[in-house]
Amino acid sequence: MSRTRPVLGSLLRFFLLYGLLMAPWPGVRDFYRDRFVGGSGFAVGLVVSRKTVAIGRIDPHVGAQDTVVEVRHPKRGPLQLKINSGEVAYLPTAILISLIVASPMSKRRRLGALVAGLVLVNVFILLRLAVMMQHVATLPIPANPSDPVSLWIKTVSAAVIFVGVGPGFSCIVAVMIWVIVLVRKKDLEIVLPSKAA
Repeated sequence: MSRTRPVLGSLLRFFLLYGLLMAPWPGVRDFYRDRFVGGSGFAVGLVVSRKTVAIGRIDPHVGAQDTVVEVRHPKRGPLQLKINSGEVAYLPTAILISLIVASPMSKRRRLGALVAGLVLVNVFILLRLAVMMQHVATLPIPANPSDPVSLWIKTVSAAVIFVGVGPGFSCIVAVMIWVIVLVRKKDLEIVLPSKAA
């Protein structure tokens, strides 16, 4: 059997499943957003006071943003961070599920990897939320509002945006988790030529 055949079949299954998960099915995104708000709010509430951080829905949606994270700044009071739960949480989850389900491994291995992968991807989602909340809570207050923003603050803000909501970072982390929970050395030998070849 050709080495590329399992890979091509997996790629086809991946794109098919990914397309189905990302399709705009009625009610799916709102359902996921509600679970995201409830789950992340509960998890954050275990670490910090709900008086410090609050996570809620935006109804009706303001553009792509459907979730608001309110952080109480020690000097500036409550600050709101509006995000898209699809970009922050649903996208990496959909990519990971598609990768695992489409992989040419046994159902038992894929099921175990799916459970472990969902745990890890949710840890990642909470970490990226924490990064964004910490950034908002620690933003320096300029002495004069008309002063230009420093290059350092611009650089840090760009990095936070990439980590917090960047779809590229979602893809990278989803692939990394897939490799950690499912891919083994012997799996790579299926597609990579041996040294003797």
